Amino acid sequence: AASSSAMDAKLLPREVSQSVALEELKHGGTVLCLGVPPGTRFGIDCTSYTVGEKFMGIKMIPPGAHIIHYSPADARHRVTAPRTSLFTWIKPQEICIYRWDKENEGLVEVSDQEQRQYSTGVRRMDFDKNLAPYPSNLLATWKGLTPHVTPEVLARLEPIQRFRIVPKASLKSKDHTSSKEPSGEPTDKSSGGDKKETESMDTEKLNSQKTSGETTEQSKGGDKKATTPMATENSKPTIAPAVIRRRFFSKIPQSRDSGAAERKLLQGELEKARAHLEGLRTSPKCSAQAMKNAQKAMRHAQLKMRKCMAITTTTNLDKSPVLEKLVSNSWKGNRFALLGEVEFAFCSFLLGESLEGLEQWKHLTRVLCSCDTAVDTMQDLFAAFTRLLYAQFRSLPKDFFTDALSSENFLRSCLRDYLEILEDSPKRNAEIRKEETQLRALLKSKFGWSLKSELEKELDGPVVVKLTERMRQELKLA
Repeated sequence: AASSSAMDAKLLPREVSQSVALEELKHGGTVLCLGVPPGTRFGIDCTSYTVGEKFMGIKMIPPGAHIIHYSPADARHRVTAPRTSLFTWIKPQEICIYRWDKENEGLVEVSDQEQRQYSTGVRRMDFDKNLAPYPSNLLATWKGLTPHVTPEVLARLEPIQRFRIVPKASLKSKDHTSSKEPSGEPTDKSSGGDKKETESMDTEKLNSQKTSGETTEQSKGGDKKATTPMATENSKPTIAPAVIRRRFFSKIPQSRDSGAAERKLLQGELEKARAHLEGLRTSPKCSAQAMKNAQKAMRHAQLKMRKCMAITTTTNLDKSPVLEKLVSNSWKGNRFALLGEVEFAFCSFLLGESLEGLEQWKHLTRVLCSCDTAVDTMQDLFAAFTRLLYAQFRSLPKDFFTDALSSENFLRSCLRDYLEILEDSPKRNAEIRKEETQLRALLKSKFGWSLKSELEKELDGPVVVKLTERMRQELKLA
């Protein structure tokens, strides 16, 4: 494990042969960070460190998707700001160069001339002793969390591939918000992103995040829990991060709107038919044929309403139509790219401490865990999704289902629904069965959670019945 004190290249020991190290150095990418203040929390993927004076970046980075994250520190108050993160795709031998902006306390891109000069220095290995090697022992964990994050997914979700600088003064203004949309309502943008490049952020959302302490455990397997203090009213004020950027998550189709409109229309027809029938019953001039026609119209309106309610119930429970619309509208039919968005959102939340990422991960997980029909028609997708759930739960702390803050979270209901759907699916193939068995074993061994115990809790719990006015009168409670 890496030391929690000031980090330099020597504090990242790895037992690899010289030939392997040279191969990684030859093909791997480099992130060069100039002027990062000592004490800053800096990390890549599943690990982070408190950097020292010699730190200048990370080398030997395997090609592919990576997330770079850091937290500016205030040595006087011994606190760090919420994390700032950036997803990026690093090509073989690519060199990414950033400079620390002292005024805004964040990383910014260097000029083209500096890019060329420092890239030459990196190739000459002028900074090699100040570059920490990528922690290859955590590469498998990271790859398991992001198998479907491709350059196309990054271009769609984070088209502006740079850290964004916003003046500190604007962060202190409560009127300076990131968007009129509430957190958790994804934006509906094309893959090209927002050309206006909105540069604002909600400070209340920032202040609600955790402050990072001086030490953070590595995220290997999720078994180690960070012991960072939570900001309170009496604690030192945290530093507002100056570097932010907007991510363009997919908009979740809302199928309930059309159903509600149809139900309202049918309810009007039903009330009209009922009123007409009641009027005929009280009319002395009503003919038998007219009454028969009115009763027929009433039955027809009731039948249409029952069919509408059945469709609405099926749609609300089975999210397969929502999934199909989501894949079609946001990813042009590429359903595995949707899994890439799930992975992107999860890592943005877990490693980048993004509230927006948390909300999108919750929305997408809820949809995928509620697809009765699609489990049979998209078996390759759900085999991959079950495998992804396994990797994500490995990254969560052991007390996730017993901790007071997370014990009653949305994942309990998601897991219960999803595992019940898999049990009831007669068409699921051997691959899904294999991934399902591994997921169940992990949930039982690591968290002590099982579908059987969850269902038993529901059966033992109280049943809430909403009494109608007639039932109240019969029970003499009115």
